[in-house]
Amino acid sequence: MLVKAMGSPILYLVACAVCLGAGIYLGLPSEVAPEDERADKSRSRPGETVAGSWSPPDTAGPADLKDRKMILQRSISACETEALWQWLASQPKNQELARDLVLNELIDRLGWGAWEHVRGLESGKSRDLVGESILMRLAERDPWKAHEEWQQHRGEFDHEIWGFGVIAECTKAAAEMSADQVLKVFGSIPRQEANESMYVEYAADFDFRKVLDHLATGGPQPYTMTEDLLSSWAGREPEEAAAWLGSHPEYLEREYQASEAGEMLSNLARMKMGDETRERVLRHFSGLPQELVDRAWLNISTGTRGTLSEEVLRSADLMNKRGVYLENALLDTRALEALDDSWDAVPLPERRELLDKVEQHWVKQRNSAVEMKARNNWREMVEQAWGLR
Repeated sequence: MLVKAMGSPILYLVACAVCLGAGIYLGLPSEVAPEDERADKSRSRPGETVAGSWSPPDTAGPADLKDRKMILQRSISACETEALWQWLASQPKNQELARDLVLNELIDRLGWGAWEHVRGLESGKSRDLVGESILMRLAERDPWKAHEEWQQHRGEFDHEIWGFGVIAECTKAAAEMSADQVLKVFGSIPRQEANESMYVEYAADFDFRKVLDHLATGGPQPYTMTEDLLSSWAGREPEEAAAWLGSHPEYLEREYQASEAGEMLSNLARMKMGDETRERVLRHFSGLPQELVDRAWLNISTGTRGTLSEEVLRSADLMNKRGVYLENALLDTRALEALDDSWDAVPLPERRELLDKVEQHWVKQRNSAVEMKARNNWREMVEQAWGLR
């Protein structure tokens, strides 16, 4: 009994010694790493601020953009301002989402102080890029103050067209006010060249003719061209807009303006209007370059998913584009299992002839064994739908 009674405490002490050595099970902490070693480990973890630096946390896991933004924003919000500036100055690659969030965070914290900070940086590519991004975002909040800053300080930056994003924001704001305000913005631009296009919202009483006359006669052009001037005007006053374009062919000399005219035609062809009005409107396009008209009708007649539009069909008849419209619309039915009832508006003999043309076109495009089977199945479906079998 004595041996048994003494053996139990001895075993307990041995077990305690083992556990203390391992630092487990008894609730005791393990050995604390040296301070420099801990710093090295922290420095390797993205998303944490260490010694004034920051890097984005890993967001490769979440597939949802909202989740990725939440993870990034938490890390950014906890980061020191100077660390965020340093990260931007490093010109990180493939980090667009993180960069946008960091820029927004800095503006939320500093307001216009963010712009003053950038102006105090050493000249170089990083300063140009960050400065333009900061001022453009400030322009979203106060376009006219940003415009003043751009005019006053644009010469301090190296890029020839530095700050065009500010002009884009100012043009958007101006369009919601008046044509005169838009022209005022255009007049402040030292270069007569557009580098990108954009869509804007126009004031209810916007004078489209005034701005278009300015552009057609070679007035100062914006860095960022409003791509929907003609289309927006046509949506409000189709006859006036079409008549203006018909009498100003010089407006089409610039490529992006010719593209805008083609979009305008596409919109007008789909628009509901009386037959006499439609005829007057579309007559103004008769003098435009045939290439522009053909390209517009190709855009109109593709992507229909095999459904015909009564308005487009009337427009096609007036512009001698019925065949183009119907052939491309029928081509769009090749992946369908059934035809839309809108084809009933086309006489049956014309549909029969159209079917042969589209099938021949398909043969010329692709004629493999797989395509042949698909083509035969498609023709059988069309013939049954149209009662041709």
